[in-house]
Amino acid sequence: MFLRIIPLLLTGWLAMPLAAEEVRQQFEGLTLNANLELAQAKTLEDGVVLIIHGLQAHNRMEIIEAAQQALLTNGQSSIAINLGLGVDNRSGFYDCSWPHRHGFDQAAVEIQAWIDWLAKQDAGPISLIGHSFGGAQALVYLDRYRESPVSRMILLAPATRGYDRLKNDYFARYQKDLDKVLTRARSMIDAGNGDQLMQNVDFFFCPNTRVSANSFFDYYREDGEFARLPDYLRQADIPILVIAGSADERQPDVIRLLSPATDGREKKLVVIENAGHFFLDLNIEEAIEYAVEFIEEAG
Repeated sequence: MFLRIIPLLLTGWLAMPLAAEEVRQQFEGLTLNANLELAQAKTLEDGVVLIIHGLQAHNRMEIIEAAQQALLTNGQSSIAINLGLGVDNRSGFYDCSWPHRHGFDQAAVEIQAWIDWLAKQDAGPISLIGHSFGGAQALVYLDRYRESPVSRMILLAPATRGYDRLKNDYFARYQKDLDKVLTRARSMIDAGNGDQLMQNVDFFFCPNTRVSANSFFDYYREDGEFARLPDYLRQADIPILVIAGSADERQPDVIRLLSPATDGREKKLVVIENAGHFFLDLNIEEAIEYAVEFIEEAG
């Protein structure tokens, strides 16, 4: 079920932040930061969109900045968070020289921390937008926090890699068998050494890095969260919009895997023709216009 196409607002790229502010909070011994953009004549009480970036990425990468600008053009305030990934006051892409001691579910905990922060600011209706890996983590968040005040969710090219895709991608990138590395990680965990760092291990975009056995197993495990995403989508009790790119080179299975979990009413799917994974140029404006229409349906 596709949404009605809204004419593109070609002036979107000319919009400038009207009330941009970096905000921080302390959480579990770390400083977390986010970029807050308030739309003209709006306050947080009018509602806000919380944006979650992709894997090992950050809140000032091109797609996130463009999404916030497009939201401003459409009269929507937003807050783009930086997931800490175990690093204090993290900014920019994750430095592969740092040890990896973070887990998949930590994102859900930090999303809730920002939801709590917004509640303290008396924020109005909260919607979530998650891009790529952040889309998958947004769905997991909703499963973990069933009492969340989030009213709507938009999954922008969500990561949908099952174990077979993860294994194939791992071999294509590193010419190594993921099963063997997982077996090593599991053996360390079973021996009570899950917090111990594995040395010279390839981990997503980081070759020859250091990663704890717990972290490696959590992200790559065969029965991990990716396999459950269609079920999480079906079971969610809030309206969800999935936005896919027809030319997505990184997550080509979004339409095939998630469309059976949509119903055209509470769970919708829209495809942006010729859009790749990062929705370059005017594709992000079109995607955000779909998102804003979806958010405003609640009113």
